Amino acid sequence: MHRRQFLTAGTLASASFAFARNTNGGSAKKGWAGGNSKYRQLFNTHWYYNWSPSGPRGDGQFVPMLKGTRQIRNGGLKKLQAYPELSHLLGYNEPERTKQGNLTVEAALKFWPKLQALAETKGARLGSPAPSSDKDGMEWLDEFMQQAKSRKLKVDFVALHYYRSRNPDDLEDFIKEVAKEYRLPIWLTEFNGWSGPRDEHEDFLKEALRFLERERKVERYAYFNPGQGKPHSLLNKDGSLTSLGELYRDAGKD
Repeated sequence: MHRRQFLTAGTLASASFAFARNTNGGSAKKGWAGGNSKYRQLFNTHWYYNWSPSGPRGDGQFVPMLKGTRQIRNGGLKKLQAYPELSHLLGYNEPERTKQGNLTVEAALKFWPKLQALAETKGARLGSPAPSSDKDGMEWLDEFMQQAKSRKLKVDFVALHYYRSRNPDDLEDFIKEVAKEYRLPIWLTEFNGWSGPRDEHEDFLKEALRFLERERKVERYAYFNPGQGKPHSLLNKDGSLTSLGELYRDAGKD
């Protein structure tokens, strides 16, 4: 990345966002990627999203997302407009990937003013598209953020994914670099170490959670949980918590 300052209209450059504790005693940063209320409660999370503009209400804070091309074409904006209240809104998911958001940078920018207008009407904070953490994803984000700045479009926080390694130091460096680059708060909306033995995943998650909880540049985070029984899963095949699941459940407790 090039060292540039990114400050959009209506966005505070260096605000300190203080989050209240979760009502059930857990971290207000910690979220759940998925719609199953059982798991949101099991892992003591404050917020959740499910990669769509609609979801169940009344059980934690739901953050809607307009994932990409398909949801734009299928009336996703109208679903977002129907919310009586909206505090946060997530932009596209892995837009550089054809099987995910599937948007060119130009197409993403062309639709962005509609998301921005909706967020402003609702008084909601608008998050950037969340790219993959690989080279293609980060180049896509960099181009989007450059163009958004030049067109005076609004981005209130940067959403990221992380699947690069099981090295917590690399995760920390990655997040700090992006936060410094754009001078915006960070939401890590998907992350895990992806491959390797269970003990290495446990070491990674333990250190990653410690960093995510203490780092003020990180507003929110959500672990991406794979299928049950995998080495990097929070759940055993029978649905009980793995050692990783216990770490995630307990993250942010007083």
